[in-house]
Amino acid sequence: KTLCMIGSFHRNSDVDRLYVQRKKGGRGLKSIQIAYETKIISIRQHITQNVKQNKYIECARAHEEDKIVRVARELLQQAGIDDDENVSPRTISQRYLQKVLKTKFEKFESKILHGYVQRKVSADQNVDHSASKEWLTNKYTSSHFEAYACAIQEGEIGTKDLIYRRDRKNNVPVKHDNKCRLCKSQVEDITHVISSCPKMSSRYYLPMRHDIVAKFVYEKIRHEHDKEYNVRYDADEFITTGGDREYWWNVSVKTPANVRHNKPDLIMWNKATKSCHIIEFSCPNDMNVSKKVKEKEDHYGPLIRAMNIMYPDYKFVFVPIIVGALGTVPKELLMNIKLLGFSENESKQMIRFMQQKSIIGTVKITKTFLNFKI
Repeated sequence: KTLCMIGSFHRNSDVDRLYVQRKKGGRGLKSIQIAYETKIISIRQHITQNVKQNKYIECARAHEEDKIVRVARELLQQAGIDDDENVSPRTISQRYLQKVLKTKFEKFESKILHGYVQRKVSADQNVDHSASKEWLTNKYTSSHFEAYACAIQEGEIGTKDLIYRRDRKNNVPVKHDNKCRLCKSQVEDITHVISSCPKMSSRYYLPMRHDIVAKFVYEKIRHEHDKEYNVRYDADEFITTGGDREYWWNVSVKTPANVRHNKPDLIMWNKATKSCHIIEFSCPNDMNVSKKVKEKEDHYGPLIRAMNIMYPDYKFVFVPIIVGALGTVPKELLMNIKLLGFSENESKQMIRFMQQKSIIGTVKITKTFLNFKI
């Protein structure tokens, strides 16, 4: 209740997720109840093992037989942990703690609505599961922002589809249909709001999320080779140079044969090494991250083949930079960023910043969408 009052927890968000470790996608809150239970088990283990060493401990053991000793035994039994009195207090209390946290994670992941995205992403073998949770350990992220982002992932934002289904479930009169308030054609669930509405694409998805991530990477590339360079965006499409490098931002490439996808986000030419990096950005729905990587490769394959014919002296490398709307990243993202000339530590830091910018954009998009009239 207190967390809800200060905006650090969405009122319909998942309570079990609050206590799941951050490295597993939770909020990492310490439970007083769990701390109390682990301490009870630790004390029971201590007085049981040292009962013969001190008469006062023996008295305490006899006094607590129906209290601490019994409660600890019941807690271990409920958790399915062997009641081994020879194990050290620290070891058995840690076993209990890990078991309880694992149970909470499994409860969160198994929930039909709250755990849906978690289950889908966990089943994707092409996702970097460790890096995808990095944004939850970001010390610069506010608790209010984190709470809203988690509520989006859990599908607990008040979309028309959620209200429609809750009204039907509770047998109350349905206030309105579940069609999108903007496009009027598709179901308005949270996935549609953050990544699929055609009416939101050019006005919100691109400027508030896609372009923010793309500009961040472009500026890092420019400053890597010229720290004093002042990056400017005077036009939607431009070509700039810096030393032996040339940068094409949103420039259409003219090819002898007609190529449908001929306008990548960024093309980076290196005249010294005779290499060209074709960079394409995307912030799709988290469940479609792997699919988006393959889609981008298929789209720009014909362009790369055409450019190979046009510029036979150059070596072309396609670099898809894909970050999910809520921070999920594919395994190849780290390698792709390193292809742009960054070290491994710099690449990991960039991924964290890209996650943050993508999620901030998603939160802004969602709040903006919900302000539109139904």
